[in-house]
Amino acid sequence: MRLETINSIAQIVAAIGVLASLFYLAVQIRQNTRSQRSVVVDSLTSSLIALLGPLSQLIRGKS
Repeated sequence: MRLETINSIAQIVAAIGVLASLFYLAVQIRQNTRSQRSVVVDSLTSSLIALLGPLSQLIRGKS
C-alpha cells in the first residue's frame, strides 16, 4: 500500500469516528433534556401542592 492510500483510509476512519461521537452526543443531550424537564415538572407540581393545599382546606372548611 502506498502512503497516500493509508492516509486516506485513516482520514475516513477518523471522520466516521467523529460522526459516531456526534450522534452519541445528540442522544445524550436529548436524554438529559428529558430528564431535566421531568425534574422541573415535578418541582412545579410540588410547589403548587404546597401553595394550594392550605387554600383547598380553607375552602372545604367553609362548605
